[in-house]
Amino acid sequence: MLKLCFFICLVCWVKSDEEKCPEFTDLNIGNALSGTELQVQLLLYTKENQNCSERLIEHNVTASEYLNTSKKTVFVIHGYRPTGSPPAWLGDMKKLLLSSGDINLIIVDWNRGATNVIYSTAVENCRKVAEILKNYVDQMLAAGASLDSMYMIGVSLGAHIAGFVGHNYKGKLGRITGFQYFKCDHQRSVFLFLSSLKMKCNITAYPCASYSDYKRGKCVDCEVFQPMSCPVLGYYADSWKSQLILKNSPTKAYLDTSDNDPFCMYNYLLDITTWNKSVRRGFIQIKITDYAGNTIESEMNSEVMTFQQYRRVKMLTGFCQDFEKISKISLTFSTKTLLGPKYKLRILQMRLKALNNPERLQLCRYDFVLMENTELTFKPIPCPERSK
Repeated sequence: MLKLCFFICLVCWVKSDEEKCPEFTDLNIGNALSGTELQVQLLLYTKENQNCSERLIEHNVTASEYLNTSKKTVFVIHGYRPTGSPPAWLGDMKKLLLSSGDINLIIVDWNRGATNVIYSTAVENCRKVAEILKNYVDQMLAAGASLDSMYMIGVSLGAHIAGFVGHNYKGKLGRITGFQYFKCDHQRSVFLFLSSLKMKCNITAYPCASYSDYKRGKCVDCEVFQPMSCPVLGYYADSWKSQLILKNSPTKAYLDTSDNDPFCMYNYLLDITTWNKSVRRGFIQIKITDYAGNTIESEMNSEVMTFQQYRRVKMLTGFCQDFEKISKISLTFSTKTLLGPKYKLRILQMRLKALNNPERLQLCRYDFVLMENTELTFKPIPCPERSK
């Protein structure tokens, strides 16, 4: 009797192949060498099925158990897979996106088609994948969805696919996140996007005409963009979308990040007025120290600056940590020349402003001299209030 009961329980616990969760296609280098024929899986995750995807039927939206066309739908589209393995970032992307809100998350698996040693073959498949996605979006629209609720995240060739779909809808798709080909590190860009979902910090971008102007502190007054302020990097950048629509033109925004996850950069504006009679050209390196004795050095490479008598020079600087209270500031002036005399930089006024926390008191120092390649450390004082 006991044996019979055990047998029944065992049978109840075992699942058949048909009941297993659909998974992202896992291939290998052998598949890349032999080549793969394009097949596309649309794997749906929602808060009701976070751990087990539902494979969507391409020509039957209403057959889905979990798809809710009244909710925001996020498509994640991978790129070229030269070894056939699933993207290493896919699990984190799925988990973080599902934690961001009540959404339909559709993983677009075109690994059979992206896995090939011949890159051009994968490129040719992009438009085919885009056509499949358009057909499915059309069905979702017919079932009550709106284009505004559609968001496509494309990595590498996946960005091309998302762009093709957006083009088919004449730019009216809710949002597309992708990277201009050959102009970024695809893996780093993915990790930056994932970092924005973790919300450990807001990596701020500054609308500006050029990167050089941005580094020279010409575009860091976010108050001019009120009520939207400056945009932040990544998933929540769409909070700034209405401002872009208002301008009705493409907007470039620049930022710097630290080397490691979560890639936060805390920005400061260094504002210096010099009184040398002769023009000086060079670089300023800055360190800050808190009251516990912790010291950090700016991670941004400064632009070469031209210092003239009684002229203000602004430069953007940033740190991987944020000190709420700064006890000391260290500055080093350098011309980065190996030969010739060493110069002095005579400072009439120095002002340091925390851009990420503009409500903090600005810090000042007056009337001091920087000897070239010699670090000067001093205790700053609060700046007097002044009109903007």
